[in-house]
Amino acid sequence: MASNFAKLFDKFIKNPALKGSFSEQLVKHLRLTELHSADPNKVVYLYRIPHENINIQGTTHGGALATLVDLTTTISILKVTPNRTTSISLNTEFLAGTKPSDEIKIETTIKKAGRNVIFTSCEMFHGDKLVCTGTHIKAAMKDEWEFL
Repeated sequence: MASNFAKLFDKFIKNPALKGSFSEQLVKHLRLTELHSADPNKVVYLYRIPHENINIQGTTHGGALATLVDLTTTISILKVTPNRTTSISLNTEFLAGTKPSDEIKIETTIKKAGRNVIFTSCEMFHGDKLVCTGTHIKAAMKDEWEFL
């Protein structure tokens, strides 16, 4: 039986508001792993790099990775609140390149969840190689996501 968080993940990625968006192209390649329930503040995803995420140099575009930091940390916040959130700060560091069809593991952590502000971090790995790190600070809104 799927966990409550797995159900929320499915609702998020099937949200009709994503239709036709850049994010829609990313979430269709995003998978939730079984490791999501081991630590209440951590979620682990897998993402296979599609050709559409590649830059002119043949490696994954930094904007796609930054958007994955945004998306995965936002989805992970559903573990602590059903409320909508909005970004205060999004920071990324790119440490290594990846190519089309590479599978990356994305580990997100909720560092602190207050009533009004939520602090998250993200690390992406291709095998043992650290590809990208990010931090995402979000303000919690008063209302819940419509799709929940």
